[in-house]
Amino acid sequence: MNIQQQTINTIRVLGIEMINNAKSGHPGMVMSAAPMMYALFHDHLNYDVSDPNYLNRDRFILSAGHGSALLYATMYVAGYKTLSTKDLKNFRKFSSKTPGHPESTMLAGVDFGTGPLGQGAATSVGFAIAEANLSARFDKIVNHYTYCLIGDGDLQEGVCQEALAVAGRYKLNKLIWLYDSNDVQLDGRVENSTNFDVEMLLKSYRWNYILIKDGNDYQAISNAIAQAKKSDKPTFIEVKTKLGFASSVENTNKAHGSPFSDEEIKNIKAKFDYKNKPFTVSTEVKNHFESAISRGLKAAEEFNQRLAKAKPELKEKFITQIKEEKINFPKSLINEFNVDQYDSTRNLFGKVFKELTKINDNILVVNCDLSSSTKVVTHNNARFDHGHYQNQFVDVGVREFLAGCIVNGVVAHKGLKAVSSTFMAFSDYNKPALRLGAINKLSSLYVYSHDSFNVGEDGPTHQPIEQLSALRLIPDVLVYRPANFYELYIALKTAFDKKNHKPVVISTSRSEFDLTKVNPKTFDEGYYYLNKTKSPKLRLIATGSDAGTALKLAKIFKQEGIDIDVISVASFKKLKEKLADLEVLKEFKKYKNIVIESGVSNIWFEFVSLVIGVNDFGLSGNPNEVATYFSMDLESLVKSLASILHKNYTQQKIEELIKNAN
Repeated sequence: MNIQQQTINTIRVLGIEMINNAKSGHPGMVMSAAPMMYALFHDHLNYDVSDPNYLNRDRFILSAGHGSALLYATMYVAGYKTLSTKDLKNFRKFSSKTPGHPESTMLAGVDFGTGPLGQGAATSVGFAIAEANLSARFDKIVNHYTYCLIGDGDLQEGVCQEALAVAGRYKLNKLIWLYDSNDVQLDGRVENSTNFDVEMLLKSYRWNYILIKDGNDYQAISNAIAQAKKSDKPTFIEVKTKLGFASSVENTNKAHGSPFSDEEIKNIKAKFDYKNKPFTVSTEVKNHFESAISRGLKAAEEFNQRLAKAKPELKEKFITQIKEEKINFPKSLINEFNVDQYDSTRNLFGKVFKELTKINDNILVVNCDLSSSTKVVTHNNARFDHGHYQNQFVDVGVREFLAGCIVNGVVAHKGLKAVSSTFMAFSDYNKPALRLGAINKLSSLYVYSHDSFNVGEDGPTHQPIEQLSALRLIPDVLVYRPANFYELYIALKTAFDKKNHKPVVISTSRSEFDLTKVNPKTFDEGYYYLNKTKSPKLRLIATGSDAGTALKLAKIFKQEGIDIDVISVASFKKLKEKLADLEVLKEFKKYKNIVIESGVSNIWFEFVSLVIGVNDFGLSGNPNEVATYFSMDLESLVKSLASILHKNYTQQKIEELIKNAN
């Protein structure tokens, strides 16, 4: 048996030993796709065993994340120093470096943590876009490929189709997908649900398509990858394999997700004439990967040489943007925008963000055909395209899920920041990517405009009610609903801070309201006063555009000699962090606190006993009509607060108070 086949079989056996030892896992893909992994890692992938996360390495994403044992076994055989025999034996164990699905935060060399099918493939498009942009802007100092291994389930996910469309549109020719096409799924045959022609599909998306009929022909796979690297399009290599190859359940769904028995593994080893003890690799196989390790080290050295030879200004920019991950915030922003003004926060965001992109070309915008409404645009809207990869504005069409995946890929690549935007009501399309970004500890930025029922005539499908609270409940996601420039400024500073490893959501309004100037010395992300009195009868707590309403209410009741404090909460998570201190919480609860927020109220009852909110779907009508329907218009709110304060105002009195306060 030649050394190539020995190495492939070693990867296979290590993988199924890991699964058997863990008593859980997915052996089918380990057996079917090992020749692909061997061909890629041994013949093509540029990686540096001494620095597995160096910038210009080739990227590999295992979109079929359930096949993680295959990835760990391959990395171990390929010489990655971040993995030990102990790590292989700890597969799927608590807090191990080798969890059930790959996690980039647990193991250096894993480029992206995957699991939900389709997302790894979609995210690989973000990696490829990042490489294309950096290569164009830095004179090909950055120059690498992005590879992705997918399965049948990936290809069935809608986001995968979105990814194919966009990658083909932009001719991302340094993106190569390997498809483990084994015709079997967890519940049975792929043909039970899917019968499209893969080649016709891929060619319609403007991809280069290559078919390998024998999944065990590693040389044919390697030749296909070499051919793909010469293409002017992204390449899709379909490799026909047999799930659970060499096992008694080969080519059946029984091979998918259950460990092989000791007897089964014994029989497989006999078929392979495999003599190694469990969890060991022969000296011959270890030595066989020396050429791949040397190739990776040479590629790393060539990258360092290109950087060293770069023009001084380009080299300085490279270090600032990529190594230091710096985003410049000009001091003029605070002077220009931290003023009392009447505007919507979406408009304010647009003005500020244009200024940022003017001086930071390392921020990409992934546009879902809504930039004219969300106002998330660059200073010149120069569009990223084939031949113009240096530009910042990436159109992906009405594909919110994909946009989130691309943002994750761009940020995970390193060297760039990325933002996508849509209406708050459609944040649900983004949410799976947002969640996976949080798990991967990525500082992705999402901007959701039209963040309340005040969008009016578009009706309940476009009026967000539960979305803001739902976003706040996702662990490790920072949600900001700014009530003024300074809160927006802090949200952006947090999103683009190198030390931040959490996705940031900025919720912006369509409606215009009074945006107040904030004294940075009195600002607190947990909560702070927009209006403070000596002896308040109650305190109104609000976020975003509702803070403008709260300030109006304070002004109205001031006419009656009734003092009301107004508190703004920029981020609910920051409020929770602040109130985790029992003394601070005790002080907070001394007052009669009332929350006003144009969304579901449940989340606030942890800290207050009264919330004026919206707990039902909206309806079509102009914003004032809808507000009145929900009793969230100014007149209804005055009545509510008057009742709480035991004031019996006539209708005429209420109308006079409102009129005089304007």
